Amino acid sequence: MPEIEVTVPRGEVTNALSRVLRSSSFVQSSRLSRFLEFAVQYLLDGKEEALKEYLIGTEVYGRKSNTTPARTRSFAPRPGG
Repeated sequence: MPEIEVTVPRGEVTNALSRVLRSSSFVQSSRLSRFLEFAVQYLLDGKEEALKEYLIGTEVYGRKSNTTPARTRSFAPRPGG
């Protein structure tokens, strides 16, 4: 089946992101909110290929740049974190 590309205006995406971030699940989890906002911004900027565990750990969660993801498994968002 051929892949279909759908373009959603940037403003609609940011408005939807704002609504999601105001939902109770995200209001209660600053870690999850930071992750979602960071990931969506990278996608909107066309940098989705750059989204890697190490980048998320250092940029979103403030991990030290010398941290190795293989030894630190707390980079992934945790519910209620």
